[in-house]
Amino acid sequence: MTTTRLLSSSGVAERLGISRQTVPQWVAAGKLNPVGKIDGPSGAYVFDVEQIDSLAAARAAELTDELARLTTEVTR
Repeated sequence: MTTTRLLSSSGVAERLGISRQTVPQWVAAGKLNPVGKIDGPSGAYVFDVEQIDSLAAARAAELTDELARLTTEVTR
């Protein structure tokens, strides 16, 4: 049996290096896909840790590429 580990929006924000307020914006824009939403007044999203870690790795690679590009432009 496979167990899915879940993250809260705060955990997602920390792993992605974004603000907690950005998480629902990214959900609305389709950049993040929650695996569920908790019932109740807060209606907090929950996310699969593996999906978020994959997204964090891709985001880190993109930021590294952008930094390298900018560094090259500045040193020309």
